[in-house]
Amino acid sequence: MDKIKLWSIALGSTAIVVVALAIAPSAFAAPSSYFDFTSTFTEDTGIVCGSGSSSFDVINSETRHRYGPSFSDVNGNFVKDILYVDTVGTFSNSVTGASIAYKARGVQHDSLEVPGDFNSTFTSVTTGELAIIAPGAGVVWQDTGRVVDSFDPNGDESLAWSGQQDDLVYGFLGETDVADELCAALGA
Repeated sequence: MDKIKLWSIALGSTAIVVVALAIAPSAFAAPSSYFDFTSTFTEDTGIVCGSGSSSFDVINSETRHRYGPSFSDVNGNFVKDILYVDTVGTFSNSVTGASIAYKARGVQHDSLEVPGDFNSTFTSVTTGELAIIAPGAGVVWQDTGRVVDSFDPNGDESLAWSGQQDDLVYGFLGETDVADELCAALGA
């Protein structure tokens, strides 16, 4: 490539960066605060294994640690945050107490379309991974997907899923047999 073409590419790239900084300086701002909190809870997942007198609920007990930076524009208006989520927990049989331990990691990006305007479109993009491997049964639960959830000012919400999703998402979509392997590993 000759020197004139290289010089043109360099000038063009510099111009793009300058324009991007002028249009969206908040995208390049340093974090304005930092989240760091942990919560522990137990909940019924809504998954029922078996039928009749041999049925049981799958209970989730977990400790979730969320941490990461939050960004504001030069006027102090919220622009976005990035939450890293580390989870350790167990899924258990509500009758026998049999359980399977798990660990999960995820990242959640939250942003506003208009900085500081919580009436503008709010978008949350979550990616992560969770794989539960039961002795003798192999992988009984897997989530390596991405969820994009947008809330529009008019009240509309849009959800988009891609990749291998958490069994609860499939249950929400009407695919109830996806938890069969988890149920079997817990004693159904």
